[in-house]
Amino acid sequence: MANSKFKIKGKGNIPNYDTDLEIEVDDKYEAYSKPIPDPTPFENGFITWFNAFGVREKVTTTTRTSNIR
Repeated sequence: MANSKFKIKGKGNIPNYDTDLEIEVDDKYEAYSKPIPDPTPFENGFITWFNAFGVREKVTTTTRTSNIR
């Protein structure tokens, strides 16, 4: 069940379209912005990217120390 929301700011390059994203994740995860790729060739056209994000496990003091052996 998603408990946290992260707002990811979009590029704003599509007229009349909200390119911002709201990502919902469980409390132990976080969403983060990634570099937006250049337009990508696809079939007979191009994909114009307006946002890019990833989801990763939050790093906490407990997480860091539990991985030390």
